[in-house]
Amino acid sequence: MKKIDFLDDKYKYLSTVDSINNLVMKGLSFRDAYQQIGALVTNGTYEYADAKEHTHIGSIHNLCLDAIRGKFPK
Repeated sequence: MKKIDFLDDKYKYLSTVDSINNLVMKGLSFRDAYQQIGALVTNGTYEYADAKEHTHIGSIHNLCLDAIRGKFPK
């Protein structure tokens, strides 16, 4: 099975929700965080620098696909 490269350009905007959430957790209102990240996406300067920080189950870098596949009948 091919490993997914989340740094590939086709996944560039997959983490915008995490970026918005990070700003909200730092105290910015959701509306302001949404507008800030939206502006970065619109002008083509959005980059997700914290891509390796998310390790919780189900996060972009810890999908637990093997555990999910293990639940399917053989």
